Amino acid sequence: MIVKLRLLLDYSCWPVWMYEDSGDIIDTLLPDDLRQSHPELESLFNNLQDRYDALYLNTPQEFSWIGFQSQEDEAQFKRDWYKAVAQLKEAAAGKYIVVDDTRLAFPEW
Repeated sequence: MIVKLRLLLDYSCWPVWMYEDSGDIIDTLLPDDLRQSHPELESLFNNLQDRYDALYLNTPQEFSWIGFQSQEDEAQFKRDWYKAVAQLKEAAAGKYIVVDDTRLAFPEW
């Protein structure tokens, strides 16, 4: 069974989605072997997801996009995201297919 790791930013969701080769979702987390051999990956993606979630206003009265405080904040987030993706691809090499669908959240990237 080939497992695909799909990277997707969505509000209040873990950014790594595991899919079977049939296209069915297995779970939304890193595979056990990667979590054990590369614990820093989980921390990196947790941090990025927290920062992404902070881009939204979520109150009982309103849910809306706030966005980045500055262009530099966005650039730093982008750099940190691609660094985490590169580390995941390196750790997953030969074991998993990694697909980065960040463009669904940020089409301009």
